[in-house]
Amino acid sequence: MNVNELKSLNPIKLFYMVLAVVAILIYISWGISFGVWWDSGLYSIVIIFLGFGITGTLLYSKKNEIV
Repeated sequence: MNVNELKSLNPIKLFYMVLAVVAILIYISWGISFGVWWDSGLYSIVIIFLGFGITGTLLYSKKNEIV
């Protein structure tokens, strides 16, 4: 992604992309900090963030096309 594409990026799509990245960072940082990789509470937070992040990114990736 170059600078021109980043400037024209929809702020809502950017929010969802950041949400997906934050989910992965939470999982990795929690695992490193506490040494726990199999935690249902951690999964519940990460799955919600990652699910909304991926779904929102995909929804806002569609261009407005007139059918």
